[in-house]
Amino acid sequence: MIETLGETAGSHVVGTGLVPASVAAARAAMDILLHQPELRRCRRPPSAPDGRSCLRLTARANLSSDDLAVIRHALTAVAEVKVRA
Repeated sequence: MIETLGETAGSHVVGTGLVPASVAAARAAMDILLHQPELRRCRRPPSAPDGRSCLRLTARANLSSDDLAVIRHALTAVAEVKVRA
């Protein structure tokens, strides 16, 4: 059975090794970053001003009314705490 699978299942065998070109590109990028420290800074500005936080939420279309009520309750509680602070 093992021999038959080896001879006939070639297109179904999945390898987990990296493609050599991908490895070479990653190594080249690391080499550049190691030798050019000025390129290591953040390329994206902060999302929120200093001293503030940003909360991002993602919802699914299949949330139930109960799920949404729990989320509403939690967000209301957070807003109330912030107002008191």
